[in-house]
Amino acid sequence: MADMEKKLQADEEAAGREIDITSLASNGTNGQRHDRIEEKSEPRTCKKCGYMSSQEICKACVLLEGLNKNRPKMEIEVDVEEEEESSTLRRRMEGLALAAG
Repeated sequence: MADMEKKLQADEEAAGREIDITSLASNGTNGQRHDRIEEKSEPRTCKKCGYMSSQEICKACVLLEGLNKNRPKMEIEVDVEEEEESSTLRRRMEGLALAAG
């Protein structure tokens, strides 16, 4: 019985030291008042394409510009010989496809 009384007394003392954490965290301001007003960004238009964007240049134009930067400057040329070889090969493949079909 004495052990039970000691435990009850210890529980009562511990109950006085408890803190309700949910009430402190619920307001999120730690008791301080904030007078800040968040400025909303006005919708702009992209300088390149005119699409509505929050930036000066929209993300699509930025990505397209990045792709175009890595594009080679010189054109790919096909020699007459290579063109004839590829046409001959194409005709042979078509003939095989017709013969098999």
